[in-house]
Amino acid sequence: GKSWMLMDVALVILDIALAFASDADPENGSVPIDGGASRTSRAARIWRIVRIARLARVVKLARKVWKSANNRMAMRHMLMLKAFYVFLAVIFVCHFMGCYFCGLENLSYSWTSSTSNWKTGKGLQNADLGELYVIALNWAIAQSGFSSTDVQPTNVAEHLYAAICGFVWMVIVSITIGLFTLWLREAREHERKHVKECHVLRRFLEQHEVSRNVSAKVLRFFRTNYRPIDSRVQESDIKFLQSLPLQLQIRLHREVYANTLRQHPFFSLLGTEDETALTAVCHLAVRDCRYGTGEVVFQEDDESRQMFCVINGELDYFQRKAGASTVRLQHGEWICEPALWRKW
Repeated sequence: GKSWMLMDVALVILDIALAFASDADPENGSVPIDGGASRTSRAARIWRIVRIARLARVVKLARKVWKSANNRMAMRHMLMLKAFYVFLAVIFVCHFMGCYFCGLENLSYSWTSSTSNWKTGKGLQNADLGELYVIALNWAIAQSGFSSTDVQPTNVAEHLYAAICGFVWMVIVSITIGLFTLWLREAREHERKHVKECHVLRRFLEQHEVSRNVSAKVLRFFRTNYRPIDSRVQESDIKFLQSLPLQLQIRLHREVYANTLRQHPFFSLLGTEDETALTAVCHLAVRDCRYGTGEVVFQEDDESRQMFCVINGELDYFQRKAGASTVRLQHGEWICEPALWRKW
């Protein structure tokens, strides 16, 4: 992939040069910052804005990680991860609230020409940056009502900023409460379904007098595979999709299955040469299959009627020949390809 290292190094060098230029003092024989340096400073600011585009990659990676975790982790662990995610987001907001509160001194002077600010009110003019950051961070948290502080705004700009922070906290607290309520409701519903199905399964095994050995294996399989089976929604689980108009069904199947098929060289070439043919394959010849952990997909001497593409999880292929190794298929790989071309 492309690297931003050279651009970042150049930007750091510019920052250092401009920092020295801004500290220049004509009375001591040093050269003050001129128009060229000002233009360079503006160019550096523009480049910082361009660098924000890299956040799109971070967001895309975060979505993939979140999707993988949602498919693999248990509900209680996923709930803890979501809570930690919200905690980090709140800390992120508090950090910027505190940083901007520290930087209001220059803005307050340019707006009101007032030399009074929260730093002078607390006698912190000569305090170091670390002390100011801790006090400002505590002030930002105190605007939510979950902490206390004796730092108060002293001018118009600081009062306006405090009011904006108060409204932001109203939104954050409301969203956080709503999210946790939704997640706890989902967890409770998930647990209720699990307990209900386990109870029905036990009654079924008892009423049909299934042996203890088989019952133990069935219950163990249930405890191991309940979550993976419930995690990925398939088209057959949504009856309403069968009532969609034909053209909309065709477009839906193309969106759902085309990317998976394009991982195979033949179907990738087919989609490049004839998109209509690939769309027809997606609509007429592809369907989801769901298998639990330890479940047998096919056995030796079984007639093969389809090729399998792994979308989620892993698939182990065992050969009965002595000394044959096990092949493990992962996402994006396929097996039983000859079934597409011949009777096999």
